[in-house]
Amino acid sequence: MAFQLKDLDSNKVIELKSGDIIGRSEGNHKFPECTKMSRSHCQFIMEGNVAYILDLNSRNGTFVNSVKIEPNKKTIMGDGHILMFGDKSFMLRGGSSGGANTMIPGVTGEAGGKMSTPIKSYAFSFKAKTSELYGLLLKNIVFTLLTLGLYIPYARTNLRKFIWKSSSLNSFPFLFKGNPQALLKSYSILLVIFVAMSAINHAITTFVVKGDVILTYVHAFITYTVIFVVFTWAKYGPTLTWSIIAVTAQSISNE
Repeated sequence: MAFQLKDLDSNKVIELKSGDIIGRSEGNHKFPECTKMSRSHCQFIMEGNVAYILDLNSRNGTFVNSVKIEPNKKTIMGDGHILMFGDKSFMLRGGSSGGANTMIPGVTGEAGGKMSTPIKSYAFSFKAKTSELYGLLLKNIVFTLLTLGLYIPYARTNLRKFIWKSSSLNSFPFLFKGNPQALLKSYSILLVIFVAMSAINHAITTFVVKGDVILTYVHAFITYTVIFVVFTWAKYGPTLTWSIIAVTAQSISNE
């Protein structure tokens, strides 16, 4: 069975053969730029459909799924395992995914020496045109001024859509589904509530508090609490509902 190492920094794929050595300056696969990697860092041993890794007494150690393995002892690996050598990270491809919970010789702890579930790696990217962003910001400013602020919900939605559509996970773009009408509606409700609260506040101050110090503090506390709750609701409650449609479980598993 073929085994491969995927470089999580460059996405370069290394074909592995039994006996291959990875190191900074020695072995089959050299990484001279990795200062934290030893000259001969680790070795791979293939026995049928099973792959092992052997730390060659490296200076900074070898990690499999964030677990440091003992040097000079064969450690079994499984498909999807994340391997770290110095300042480099790789994902192993090949073998059985069932090896994720295989006992690791020499590794003990609360987990009983078992590997944790393989850490999957997802490639996040953000690609946006600066000119398009400046054009969008200019449009938002102009329309906000012309509508005396009524365009703000649409401006916020447009900006969020731009940011989300420029983002992707494993080449699957994000999709922002925002409803500016809902945001505008919540702002309108907030305005009505604010006007009503102002009238109620004036009436309470005039006919109930009447200059009493204790009642003044109690009234102020209740008023500011209600204002905080209402403004928070208007901004984050029924305003915009968004969803991320990036990757399905099936598409992730096929990576």
